[in-house]
Amino acid sequence: MNEFKKDLIRLKKITKGRIHSFKLLGGEPLLHPQISDFFYLIRKLYPNCWIILVTNGILLNSMKDEFWQSMHDNSVVLRHSLYPVDIDIDKYFEKAKKYAIKMIYSTPEELKKTLVESFVKFHIDLDGKVNPLQSYRACTGKVWSSALEDGRLYQCSFTAYVKYFNKKFGTSLIPSKDDYIDIYKAKNLRELLDFYEKPIPFCRYCGGIYGCEKWESSEKHDITEWTNNIKSV
Repeated sequence: MNEFKKDLIRLKKITKGRIHSFKLLGGEPLLHPQISDFFYLIRKLYPNCWIILVTNGILLNSMKDEFWQSMHDNSVVLRHSLYPVDIDIDKYFEKAKKYAIKMIYSTPEELKKTLVESFVKFHIDLDGKVNPLQSYRACTGKVWSSALEDGRLYQCSFTAYVKYFNKKFGTSLIPSKDDYIDIYKAKNLRELLDFYEKPIPFCRYCGGIYGCEKWESSEKHDITEWTNNIKSV
């Protein structure tokens, strides 16, 4: 928490507070034991920004009242990505109504219409032979999924958290110093924006989008789910 606070303060200084929104996602953000504290911290430093919690909703009905109160106190917007799993949606909607929580979907019926039945699959080229510019141009991650960790801003979450992929599958995809921008070395907002306007070396590992696949629970849990059908260019 202290490291995150330090990074938020630095980011506020170099951007002069001109940040539109923070999205708390994962993984699954509700697994973090200090999730409510993050809401208070962000709101204190950025009183006018949007704070959006993106969750799969599985844990919403088990969250304590302190969580819902923090959501309310800090005007956090709840966005539930609805997957085909068994969740009592009406139950947590009642809780959200009690605490006057802002929500992307205003009714259970509206949310149910957004059921995620398929997903866009990204494939990883372990050989790193993808054309970085081609990958960059096709990427949506740099728009909605940049990540801040330990004083570093990454264009996409995969670059930031590839260490977990490496740990799981024994790979060695290591970001270089050119794959992120150090917010303690950047002088102003312009430098941050310039970083997002060109490919990074790590783009060579991204095989791009190869269509939609049916959403279902994994039975294999192996690396081929992330690397199959790779076509190096």
